[in-house]
Amino acid sequence: MILKLYWEFLQKLYDKEAKEKKEILVSPTPSSTTPSSTTPSSTKERLKINNLVKEIIKKDSYDDDDIEVLKKYTGFGGLNMGDKDEYFTPKALVEAITSIVPIKSGDTILDPCTGGGIFPLVAKETVDDVKIKAIEPNPLSAKVASAILNVEVESKTFEEVEIKSKVDHVITNVPFGIRGNKEVALYPQFDHIKRLETFIIIKSLMSLKPLGMGVFITNSRLMDGKCKHTQQILSLGEVLGAVRLPNAIFADAGADVIT
Repeated sequence: MILKLYWEFLQKLYDKEAKEKKEILVSPTPSSTTPSSTTPSSTKERLKINNLVKEIIKKDSYDDDDIEVLKKYTGFGGLNMGDKDEYFTPKALVEAITSIVPIKSGDTILDPCTGGGIFPLVAKETVDDVKIKAIEPNPLSAKVASAILNVEVESKTFEEVEIKSKVDHVITNVPFGIRGNKEVALYPQFDHIKRLETFIIIKSLMSLKPLGMGVFITNSRLMDGKCKHTQQILSLGEVLGAVRLPNAIFADAGADVIT
């Protein structure tokens, strides 16, 4: 079953990337990838669209053309401005990941670091009447996500948000780094967890209903045995598997990271 799941995931990922940008899975540099029809690839194109998004989001309401532009927002990671560590997930990868999650009508999907809302958006495209719980600390990204999802997105850190009801699934691209003192103070019972990605994964798993699924894009520390809290994570659920993604998967954003 697990091998079948891996194969289906990888096949869908490669098929989607082959259609949208054929070289992203084999190219070591952003310059050799071809532009995507859904995600701007060049720095110049990304900057142009992101600046346009900053103007659109000031409106009181949005038409269909506005929403299509907002969907192309990619954050400012790699652009030497704004939140330089904000790297969004390519849609082809989001679609491949979401396709292996058993989403049903009426399910609640949590994305604790939603960026521009791409994971919940694809979940809604997969099953129309899912319920979305999305959180994003960056105010601009939260507004973008709220607009394209047509739901309230809480512009807070995951530490600041209480998950009052368990969710069916968690799907997210986890940010990396060291937790700040302010964030640690908000969750004193987890003050021993210093890394942001570890905290987000643990709190996410604790927010799941029984038999719920959590899917996380994270760095290699967890799988390489460098995470001090691996056993705590394993105690919160059953590991179905892990997939090593190509380094160039985030090449369009100027990031070369092992995930």
